[in-house]
Amino acid sequence: MLFELKKWEKVKFIINHILNRLPLMDISFYSKDLLRALKKLNREQGIDIIETHNLHCAYTKKAFSKIPMVLINQNIEGDLFPFWEPATNSKYKKFMWRRIANISRKNTFDIEIGNLYNIESKIFMSKDDMARVNDIKNYSEFIPIAFETSSFKEKQYDGKLHVLWLGGFGWYPNEEGMRWFISEVYPYLKDNENIVFHIIGGSPFEELLKLNSPGRFEVMGRVDDLEPFFDQSHILISPILSGSGVRIKILESMSKGLAVVATTRGAQGIEVVHENNILIEDDPKRYADSIVRLSNDHELIEKLRRNSMQYIDENHSISRALFMKRRIYDRISLK
Repeated sequence: MLFELKKWEKVKFIINHILNRLPLMDISFYSKDLLRALKKLNREQGIDIIETHNLHCAYTKKAFSKIPMVLINQNIEGDLFPFWEPATNSKYKKFMWRRIANISRKNTFDIEIGNLYNIESKIFMSKDDMARVNDIKNYSEFIPIAFETSSFKEKQYDGKLHVLWLGGFGWYPNEEGMRWFISEVYPYLKDNENIVFHIIGGSPFEELLKLNSPGRFEVMGRVDDLEPFFDQSHILISPILSGSGVRIKILESMSKGLAVVATTRGAQGIEVVHENNILIEDDPKRYADSIVRLSNDHELIEKLRRNSMQYIDENHSISRALFMKRRIYDRISLK
């Protein structure tokens, strides 16, 4: 992490990343030891294909330009990184840090969208993200995130609507979305005793912790086992306002048979249909009204649950994803 380094180490870190056109200057996976290990592995056993997840280790392609690479993108990292804003009142330092952040973001977009490293295959989990990438050598491909569904069983209702949030607050879009929810949406719901919230995710922020109330608004932090919460909960909320990619927790929750209430950005990259297999609202009052509506309409919950599980079976099955990935490996291995 950049902020953990000493002053002279920060300067060296930044110069190295600028000269090598590396992204993610707030967190970096650049490692000479990794490159040495890969060279040794290639020399002793040979490497046919390199697969790397996200952008963090794509720089290895520069050192192994003749080995085909598959880069799996869960989102467009340039939409997210760098997170940090200058923590200083100095106008000069603010300008300097923002300039560095812009260079980092440009490097990121050049690799992800412009294919700076000439990567043979870039796999996207979102068709929206894939559509943004320049069509260079037809290297962009889509593979859905895969889940298995269990047999459909109707939920039990104890007079309460159990609402689940999943997502660590160390990721900025999650914190941003939850801050919007507790400030803009929750005031319409806080006096409704028939709705119980279960907030699961590491590093909850102070304003969220202050709302913790057993049996009403439970801020759980990290938990070891999500299954009891999937079983108990009726709906998942995804009030996300920024970022890219696919909300994996939505797909996972749909596969577990939860109804979902999301923002437009929260449902980004998933080909769901409002009122059919999900509810989508961006206005805070209407978002709150959707949750209240579900608390009073169990038939609608069951309809959304059934249709969402059918959507997962038809669009995100493991067998379909494996077939598509094998086809990509066969194609690039023959080059």
